[in-house]
Amino acid sequence: MKEFKGKTAVITGAAHGFGAVLALEAARRGMKLLLADIDAPALDAVAAEARALGAEATAFAADLSLYENVHEMIARAVATYGTVDLLINNAGIAFRGKVWAVPPTDVDWMIDINLKAMLWGMHEAMPIMMAQGTPCHIVNVSSGAGITTARGMAAYHATKHAVVAATESTAYDLEEQGITNIGLTLFLPGYIQTDLHHCEQRRPARYRQDMPYHRTGTWRADQAQLEADITGGLPIDVVVPAVFGAIENDQFYVVTHPETLKIVAVRAEDMIEGRTPSIARLRSALT
Repeated sequence: MKEFKGKTAVITGAAHGFGAVLALEAARRGMKLLLADIDAPALDAVAAEARALGAEATAFAADLSLYENVHEMIARAVATYGTVDLLINNAGIAFRGKVWAVPPTDVDWMIDINLKAMLWGMHEAMPIMMAQGTPCHIVNVSSGAGITTARGMAAYHATKHAVVAATESTAYDLEEQGITNIGLTLFLPGYIQTDLHHCEQRRPARYRQDMPYHRTGTWRADQAQLEADITGGLPIDVVVPAVFGAIENDQFYVVTHPETLKIVAVRAEDMIEGRTPSIARLRSALT
């Protein structure tokens, strides 16, 4: 996809972090925007900023962990602008916690927004893109955690690996069917200075219940570590050239941190050699 002016971009998780900076870059490129997020006030502010840049922008405040809202999001984009040319599946959450400690409700929330919302977005948008027959693109925001594994984030790794697998599988399907107008990009960032550590503030009501684990010192320490990792990450400005460059050049994998690939190599070697994964080997690969 080389041309952006006048095309329609649907961006999820657009109120904060990656979604917000990508929305503003799309606005600078003259795109029409359907911006979705659960945080209505912050989303309205991003949409207003996009309009100040001269773009048409519609704010769609909704909980995308519900299929009907994803369906309505794509339908709204078509009803408002006539096409869907770029879909950036960015909405997601993150928290730390061992699999035996994290409450099942948290796992449900993680799967529903990190994985299901992405699958639903592709399900709804791809038939429209195929019918259009024009150059289109889908960016699925996974994570470096989608091609590596580390301690203390089993649910997060599970969802982000699933995003990778689903996107790769879809690439095979497009190739086999001879569908050439839809490009795919897997964005695999390491720690970047986003707002991801504040996702708890936007937890939908149906995922709230009395969870004693969330009052433990372990939970608080895990979330403090996540915040430190994110706030100590790369500046968010790296996202725009990485993602839009990939869209323009039809680049599938985008990895922001070279050390991620060192961990990938160790993991692949463990599989080939039949070794049990070792955190000590991972650490030694990064020294």
